[in-house]
Amino acid sequence: MHIVTVGNLKGGVGKTTVLQNLAGVLVERGERVLLVDLDKQTNLTSTYARPGYSTDDGPGIYQALKQEIPFSKIVQETAVKDMWMIPGEWDLILADKTMSNDPNVYYQFRDALRELADFDYVLIDTPPDLRLETQLALFASGSYLVPIDGDEYSYKGILMLEREVEKLRKKLNPQLRCLGYVFNKIQTNRNLIEQNIRLYRERFGDRILKTELRLSIQYGEARTHGQPIAQHSPGSKWAELYRELAREIDL
Repeated sequence: MHIVTVGNLKGGVGKTTVLQNLAGVLVERGERVLLVDLDKQTNLTSTYARPGYSTDDGPGIYQALKQEIPFSKIVQETAVKDMWMIPGEWDLILADKTMSNDPNVYYQFRDALRELADFDYVLIDTPPDLRLETQLALFASGSYLVPIDGDEYSYKGILMLEREVEKLRKKLNPQLRCLGYVFNKIQTNRNLIEQNIRLYRERFGDRILKTELRLSIQYGEARTHGQPIAQHSPGSKWAELYRELAREIDL
């Protein structure tokens, strides 16, 4: 099982979009994929939960952790073949207050994921902050991917995330590795951000991935249908960009 966190401490960079479309490429080639929604906004859950599901229906991941319910009891099928999910819930906003002083919750979360041995990949969506949810995800993961956009604020988000990762490596998860930083939501006419992109590549070198994910309405259309782009428009150039990303980071 490969457990991968998708995160950035800056909001609006398209973390959820990157995660769900990367998952689509993995299931396209026959992998069994579990999506885990640790973002209290629950956008991933809204896209892939079963018809009629509400975050009020529960239990979601917060209640499962709080009540020590096995994650196998809350895994849901999605409409996409070979893709399942653990839904998020609004109660995640309470996690930092109610669980952050319990060191056992890190191991509880990691071990609960590892018990789901039927999955080839687990992809974890995280909120744009350093609260407990992000820390749990990074502790449980073997690797992480950072979507970025072309403005200067993503730079700050990267630096803050890397500081947190370094702390986790030293104390809890020395094997955690970075898959890279991937530019997302890049417009075809990118003159306004070209200089920022160049600066990123100078500062971070080969940690900036060669694949650049362009802005397109196609992703929103696919999401409306509850599908990743590789299932919604398999022959499109947008789907091919995610195939290139998966190859580049060797997933």
